Order: sequence, then C-alpha cells, then structure tokens
Amino acid sequence: MNETMRRRNNNPGFVLLMALAILAIAGTILATTSRRCCGRALDASAARQALQVRWGTLSLQATCLAAAEDLLTRDSVKQEHPVVWAGRQIVLGGMTFHVVVSDEQAKANVNLIAKSRGNTTVASSLSALQSGLSDALHVVPRPQEQPAEPNAPGKISTDIPMLYGSYEQLFDMTHPSQLFARQTLRPAAIERVTCWGSGQINFRRADPAVLREVLLGALDDSDVGKILTFRQKQPDGTRGELLMYLNLQSGKSLKASDLLTDTSACHSVWIIAEGSTRKWYRLYVQQFVGAESSSGQWVFQW
Repeated sequence: MNETMRRRNNNPGFVLLMALAILAIAGTILATTSRRCCGRALDASAARQALQVRWGTLSLQATCLAAAEDLLTRDSVKQEHPVVWAGRQIVLGGMTFHVVVSDEQAKANVNLIAKSRGNTTVASSLSALQSGLSDALHVVPRPQEQPAEPNAPGKISTDIPMLYGSYEQLFDMTHPSQLFARQTLRPAAIERVTCWGSGQINFRRADPAVLREVLLGALDDSDVGKILTFRQKQPDGTRGELLMYLNLQSGKSLKASDLLTDTSACHSVWIIAEGSTRKWYRLYVQQFVGAESSSGQWVFQW
C-alpha cells in the first residue's frame, strides 16, 4: 500500500490537480476579499457623500434663509425688474450645491384660494397659474382630510386652514426635479404657487398672473393693471401708498388691504446637492408671524 501511495505522490498529474485546486480556492478567497473591500469602499464613499450633503445643506439652509431678502433684492436690481426667486451655485468640499431662494408671499397660496373661493376651484386656479409655462404639471389636488386648525399645537397662528402642505398634494409628480424647468434649475410651477405664508401677496414682486389669480373676485383686471403701473413707478411704494393710488371704493379697498402686502415673512430655499451618481433634493420653508417673530418651519427631503 505504501508503494501505491508513493507512486501516486510521484505522479505529475496528481500534483498538477492539487496545484489547480489550491489556486481555485485562493482565487475564490481573493475574489471574496476583493468584493468585501469594494463594498466597504463604496459604503465609505456613500457615507462621506451623505455627511457632505447633511452638513452642506444645514449650513446653506441657515445662511440662505437669513439672507433671502438680500439675495432677492440684489437680483432684482441686477435684472432691473422684480424677481420671485434667486439662484446660486456653490461648491463645498468638492460637491456642487445648487440653491434656489424664493419669496413665498410673492406666490399664490392655494390654501387661501381654497378658503376664499372653495376647494373645488383649486384645480382650475392651478391650471390658470401655469398658463404659458412650457413645463406645466398635471394638476391633481389631494387635500388633507382633516386640515390643521389655526391654533393647533406646533402650527403657526393663521386663519387659513392648511388643506395643502406640500406640492405632492397639488400635482401629479414622481420626482422633485419635475418642479423645475427641464435641464435647468429654474422653478416652473413653483414660481407661482405655494402652500405656505399668510396668504397675503407681496405686490412688489408677484408675477402679473399671480396677482390676477389671488385678487380674482376682489379687484378687476383694470385694478391689477394699475398695481403694475404703480410698482413700476414706485418700486419701494408701500401698501398704503398703493391703496391711495388705486382710489378704490371702500368695499374694494378693504378687500385689497386684506389681500396685499409690501413685505414678506415667508421664504423658502431649495438645496440640490449634486453627487457623483445622484442628486439630493431638500426644501426648507420658514415663516415668521406676529410682533414677537414666532416662527414655523417645514422640511422636505428626497
């Protein structure tokens, strides 16, 4: 038997088979180790990007909301006409962040429309507000079954029930990029529509289409034309000066006073972080109310 074993051990073919088996096992081990290393490297890269996104968005959110009015005023002066939003591109830690700051009180508040003209008019109002936009979205209003009451805990004091609290309740959309013009970061429907704010419209900045829709039933097209003329002549004119200029009858004047404002207490900032393989979308909305500047904030992330 020992002789047989010696003959097998001296067989070159047997040695070759053993060597191939060892190589196969070693290759499997190396492949497994390599996959683990690659997986850990990808996990580390994803964790690093997530950390960049987190701290980058938090920093930009705080900075841009505080500077919202300044950014909007600068762009208005630069472009020589009122602007509702201001865009910037910032690089932090090698990652590009696209920032879009907006005045939410220069947009039509759907909750105000639902309250003043009935929830059934929201769909037609949203369609009218998107008139002329190349990237208009299909309107599918989905109001909350139990809207937030004005004085509910954690809610801003307002007399407008919040039937709608996000754009996903207004439009048929699957991704936040649909809220911007194709291949750009120019706001589309969201340049004219909002769910937040007091409902009063900042006549100094609002798009003519927004003014007409918000003031529908209170002022006519002739009055809206006078508002546009007034703000062109007096870009810094106050609401009181505007009402004197319009010289409305008492009933219309009261309605106009309730619907118009010359300041804004609600701003938003979209922050889009552009990574190597994907984009992160964040929306922050901040509103200040009352003499004591109590505030509320909404945060959305995709």
